[in-house]
Amino acid sequence: MRRSFLCLVLLVLAACESPDLGDSLTATKQVDPTLKEAVTEAEQAKDWEAAAEYYRALFERSPDDEKLALRYARTLRYAGYGPEAATLLIPFADKHPKNAALHLELGKCMIAASQPAKAIDVLKKALALEGRNWEILSALGIAYDYQDMQAEAQESYLKALDLSPENPVVLNNLALSQAKSGALPIAIATLERASSQPRARMQIRQNLAVLLAYKGDAQNAERLARQDLPADMAGRNASLFRLFAAPSN
Repeated sequence: MRRSFLCLVLLVLAACESPDLGDSLTATKQVDPTLKEAVTEAEQAKDWEAAAEYYRALFERSPDDEKLALRYARTLRYAGYGPEAATLLIPFADKHPKNAALHLELGKCMIAASQPAKAIDVLKKALALEGRNWEILSALGIAYDYQDMQAEAQESYLKALDLSPENPVVLNNLALSQAKSGALPIAIATLERASSQPRARMQIRQNLAVLLAYKGDAQNAERLARQDLPADMAGRNASLFRLFAAPSN
């Protein structure tokens, strides 16, 4: 039971690992300057609910704009509306079968919608279009992990690392897969590599804290928690870490 709970905690944290919005609204058609400013501010504040509402207004004005649809779907996914995001993108992916970016985002939305089997099919199409895209391979690994296909997941992560060496997000995902398959010492070593990268995010260090606690090292787990978290949250996590570190009865 402890392992099942551990996997749940780690996978939830892995799902929070999302790249920044990269493409620009200037590429879309007939963008209202006021709405453009509002959505940009909402994105910068990571207010995904508000950003999704602004994108909805923009999308209603340009319902055939696939770039706008992609951004709208991505924002819906960030706001927690995976099923709605996937439903939005499916017709665009069908209409643009050679658009790897659309298929990649649709695959991520399907993962968020708890449809990993469908995500695997879509992400394989994206990979056929852009075989040297580490982000597609990393997303495919996540989908495999949700299907309890750890061998396939780890193969995808390793291929992603060949294309983007020492990428902390990919290392994080690989470590979670290793932990899920029972290779705890290897998973900890992988997360230590990830957390040492300059671009390492807080979630990576907190995943490492959970694994250290599960190994029995509650002291170092608590140290990592206090590095990033407010005192009250770190204290609550410390109690959880001591529970993890306690010998099983």
